[in-house]
Amino acid sequence: MCIATPGKVIQIKNERVIVDHETGMIEAINATEDLKLGDYVLVQRGYVLEKVPEIQAKRALEIMNNG
Repeated sequence: MCIATPGKVIQIKNERVIVDHETGMIEAINATEDLKLGDYVLVQRGYVLEKVPEIQAKRALEIMNNG
């Protein structure tokens, strides 16, 4: 089972974005959203699933880190 994890967009390269996760940077394909630097997104298996509000992303990270 794969879990979509939130992260912050720190670089945009055409249809690819670099996302800062708590565990490091990952490159993901963005084919669905109009993203800006600083947006939070859910990423699963190398694909951006959707943009999420910052407060929602931070809360999910908090839950994931604290159990």
